[in-house]
Amino acid sequence: MCLVLSLALPLDRAKTCFVIATTLFGLITIVSIVGMIFYLVSAGFYPEHLKFDEASYMYVKQGDHHFSWLVLAGVIMLLIYLVPFLLRPIDFLENFKGYTVGLISYLLLIPMFANIFTIYSMCNLHDISWGNRPTTGTTGTEAFS
Repeated sequence: MCLVLSLALPLDRAKTCFVIATTLFGLITIVSIVGMIFYLVSAGFYPEHLKFDEASYMYVKQGDHHFSWLVLAGVIMLLIYLVPFLLRPIDFLENFKGYTVGLISYLLLIPMFANIFTIYSMCNLHDISWGNRPTTGTTGTEAFS
C-alpha cells in the first residue's frame, strides 16, 4: 500500500494512509515487544526441552533444562532500550515523564522510519525539483528529464 501510494499520490493526499500504516506498524512493534517480554519471563534462562509428539500434535516436556542463547539474545536486545536510562540515571529520575513519553514515541515511530520513509524516498528518487542549484541551462533538471 505504501509503495503504491508513494508512486501515485503527492504526500499531502496520501498523508492519511501513511498515518494509518504508521499506527498499524507501531502497534505491531509494541505487541511484538510485549510478546518477547512474555516469552522471556515464561522461558527463563534455562527452559525445559520440548519434543513434538506426532500422535497428539503437541509438544511434550522432557524434564531436562538447557541454557537458551535465544533468551540471552532477547534480554540483550531489550536492554538496548534501557541504555539512555542507565547512562543518565539522575536525569532520568528528574525527567521520568519525558523519558517515558520519548521511549513510547520512539517505539511507535521506529517502523515509520524504517519502512515508510524508506519506501517513500525510493519511490520519489525521480523528483529532482528540490535543492539550491539553478535549474537553467542543460546541466539542471533538463539534463535528466
